[in-house]
Amino acid sequence: MSQGNTLQEKNVYSRALGVIITGCTIAVLGLAALLTINGQSAVPKFAQIMTMALIALGIVLPATGLFWLKKAIGKTQAKIGNGFAFQGYGLIALLIGVTSAMLVSSLTSFLVAASFLSVACVLSFFAVVLVRKNKDAIGANHRAVICLVMGITLILSGIGLIIASNLSSFYYFISQVENSILTDVGATLSAYGSIFLAYSFFNFKRQWSIESFRA
Repeated sequence: MSQGNTLQEKNVYSRALGVIITGCTIAVLGLAALLTINGQSAVPKFAQIMTMALIALGIVLPATGLFWLKKAIGKTQAKIGNGFAFQGYGLIALLIGVTSAMLVSSLTSFLVAASFLSVACVLSFFAVVLVRKNKDAIGANHRAVICLVMGITLILSGIGLIIASNLSSFYYFISQVENSILTDVGATLSAYGSIFLAYSFFNFKRQWSIESFRA
């Protein structure tokens, strides 16, 4: 492979990891904002929109970075490249589910959110399996993979708790106060998950080299 192509792959690889870490950081800020306004009365519309925008951007950027990462390594390490692609598609499914639950409070929206969350869980499972099985081929350490698994698990668990809590509150199975508490717990879990995910890819960035992706 020519030196020019190698340099281009390195640039894509570095940019992808940077975008993922940045997106996870933005997600933490969005979830922190959600914790701040959740349960408050008379929250300004601007604050609600900004919170939703931060959370959405915190999902879109990591998904974009994962697709770029597949582009950088997919030709030489197709299996783990597919794993990153699966996780990217899982985040897109998660985004659709979160958007559906946040914009409209109805049985249909909650069912749509739950359905896309289930899709995200399945895709994330396949992603984790592929990354874990092929981590040695790309020089990833055990800590990075563990943080990846913990991050994805916490994010999906937190979002799932928020959706379930809102659905229960919609049908008056729990009070508004209980819903607010559970939403805070879910947002906290997802925020910690985003931190673990960022740390995971920070470790990847430190330890991987583009030469590790060679066959």
